[in-house]
Amino acid sequence: MQPIHVNEVATGLLALSTLVRLDRQRFVLAHPRAISFASWLRLLRRAFTGRRLWLVPIPVCIAVVLCDLTHFVPV
Repeated sequence: MQPIHVNEVATGLLALSTLVRLDRQRFVLAHPRAISFASWLRLLRRAFTGRRLWLVPIPVCIAVVLCDLTHFVPV
């Protein structure tokens, strides 16, 4: 996943609108160095609260079972 900020999208669209001739069919708006979704969440948490974010990895099969259990247990 490559998160992109709305300002980067706006800047890219403005740059495209000022081009006289489009040389390519595809334009990349995101940063050339991708980050993981977990890293992005940690960065947001640090920026908004100044604290660290602890993520606990959960296997997909366990997450699906837990989601299915919410049909039987009111949450």
